[in-house]
Amino acid sequence: MQESINLTFCDEYGYPQQIKDQIEDIVTIFRKSDNIKSIILSGSAARGELSYKKGNDALTIFSDYEFFLVTDKKYSLEEQARLNASLSEYEHGIRKNSPLFKIDYSYTIQNRLSRLPKIIRNFELKQNGKTLWGHDYISNVPDISIKDLDYRDLNSIIYKRLWHVLDHLPDDLQFDNDEENLKYILCRNILDLTTIILPYQGILLPTYRRRIEWICGNFIRFPLFQEYFTLNLVDWLKMALAGKERVHFNIDSLELYKIFVRSFEGITAYLSASGQFGLNEWPRERHELKNIFKGFQLIKYQKGIGRSLSWLILPKKKLFQDLLFALHKALLAREFNREWKGPILLSKMKLELLHPLFSLAEEPSFPARWLGLRDGARSFWNAYLWGIYDAAWH
Repeated sequence: MQESINLTFCDEYGYPQQIKDQIEDIVTIFRKSDNIKSIILSGSAARGELSYKKGNDALTIFSDYEFFLVTDKKYSLEEQARLNASLSEYEHGIRKNSPLFKIDYSYTIQNRLSRLPKIIRNFELKQNGKTLWGHDYISNVPDISIKDLDYRDLNSIIYKRLWHVLDHLPDDLQFDNDEENLKYILCRNILDLTTIILPYQGILLPTYRRRIEWICGNFIRFPLFQEYFTLNLVDWLKMALAGKERVHFNIDSLELYKIFVRSFEGITAYLSASGQFGLNEWPRERHELKNIFKGFQLIKYQKGIGRSLSWLILPKKKLFQDLLFALHKALLAREFNREWKGPILLSKMKLELLHPLFSLAEEPSFPARWLGLRDGARSFWNAYLWGIYDAAWH
């Protein structure tokens, strides 16, 4: 039982005192509940890959702080609301200097630890997690191997990274605004190519650095790599890691954006060609099932049973991924003075299937059309993942 807060890893990784203080403050917020049995740090901070920059007067944090909690019982709605409010208030103070910063957490009840799903996130938790306070339950997290890894969950990283970048593109669609944050987001998301690629080569590694080292040493050994990625992939990954670690970039934002899109086109084509692409289309988690049922009811009420049943059986995650690719390709086409109406039309067709209640105005300009489609994608994703049904659903 760890009664005091363990922050020794901060010294090991050379984190400044301000980061230690912030993590300690957040642990103190979590500990206000008697329900907590253990607080574990995960994510980039736990593996020594936290991105931050020290200025003259302030520290800017680009990464998230991610926590995994072990509890005695399930949080009540009231308890979780209080916790979320406290974390949000603390997060708001840090975001004044660090607009990309977030506090993320997930939790499980102690007696369910051994039944955690065998997904890449839990592999990283097992390998990198740091127990900050309470019982050290990391040994209770299931071992995850190449053979029992959930590959359909692994593949979902593609659409999650596509959405993360799309969601953070500036509303004026100008790539020279807020360049540092945009370049960081692009580099951070490019790195997850390594998370996807390596398990398909029989390799599970827990950090970006080690994954990139493996790819750099083995790229020419795999014909499929060379068919779907140029040799520049090695240089792109090195550049992305350096950008994430140092928050320093020697590349134009638009060129970096093009590299991001091409890289994820490559991994999707690679998985499809090798017969390994698939997604967990039918929800495996209760919140997804509940959110889909609510969407089904809203569509049934406004469009009828036939349309709602058609929507229910759609492969929504694959359609969402196709929509995101089309939006990224449309924006790249416009930026490089190529034909963009085809990708815009494809985006519209995909959105109409995913979100039959979303009303898209016929706008004459590219920015208005593109931003309207992104709003529709956001409306669908917030409903599907978070159960937030905005005005477009009613």
